[in-house]
Amino acid sequence: MSGPAFPVGRVLDRNDEVVQWEAQGMSLLDYFAGQALSTVLSDRLRTATLQGVSVEDIAKRSYDIARAMLKERDQVL
Repeated sequence: MSGPAFPVGRVLDRNDEVVQWEAQGMSLLDYFAGQALSTVLSDRLRTATLQGVSVEDIAKRSYDIARAMLKERDQVL
């Protein structure tokens, strides 16, 4: 699940299990997408120019990578 990237607090139940994050700022999905964006752009600049590639396509690819990262993370945890 895409929780907060930088949680600032938490609410625990009687068993000290986290039941709610109190957070501000970007989600973990947004954070992962931002990290992926730098790689996508770096790869594009290294292998070809960005001509003909829309910013929407670059953003979509970044979020696709981020969603895959979250899916894998959920399977590992």
